[in-house]
Amino acid sequence: MAHYCGIDLHSNHHVVVVIDDEDKRVYEKRLRNELDSTLEALVPFRKTLQGVAVESTFNRYWLIDGLQEAGIVVKLVNTAAVKQYDGLKYSDDRHDAFRLAHLLRLGILPTGYIYPKTQRAVRDLLRRRLFLVPIRQQPVDQRPKPDLAFNRNSHCKYGTEKDDGSNSRPGGLHLSSDPSRPDRLPGYSAGDSAIGTIRIRCRPAQRRI
Repeated sequence: MAHYCGIDLHSNHHVVVVIDDEDKRVYEKRLRNELDSTLEALVPFRKTLQGVAVESTFNRYWLIDGLQEAGIVVKLVNTAAVKQYDGLKYSDDRHDAFRLAHLLRLGILPTGYIYPKTQRAVRDLLRRRLFLVPIRQQPVDQRPKPDLAFNRNSHCKYGTEKDDGSNSRPGGLHLSSDPSRPDRLPGYSAGDSAIGTIRIRCRPAQRRI
């Protein structure tokens, strides 16, 4: 008998649901975001497990990489393409995970591309540049404040460095005490500095490509 798994992933926990060929739930549990716990939960189904459907969330890669390294087939769910069933009576983590497993069993699960580890940093930097370039093209007085040019995940995603908070810049960019520095000139924004930093960080990747 084949088994199918759906995982509803959140910032500090995830819900694992495993179903069989008849949509019967054979395992259902909420777990902390720890890879060992997830792998242990899937051990009884390893020989018959056809795949694991994981939601495309901002913190998905620790789970995807861990499952793939364990030899498990992983499907990254394109959540924007998953249509909500009109007759669904319940909507919570357990039912969402079950629905992912159900769509996987039927073979109609919308999936996305799982980027290789070596390409993810370049992709994220280019996405950030696409966000910053339109801001840079705006008139100076209409540009958002520097702290609005980066989303709430920037610090953990790009390794923001901070000192006492007096001269910190988003993305690890700092103001200089030298007034001749361009970042001290009127109208200079965090977007200008960040775009320059992105170009510098992309150069090694361009050479490899």
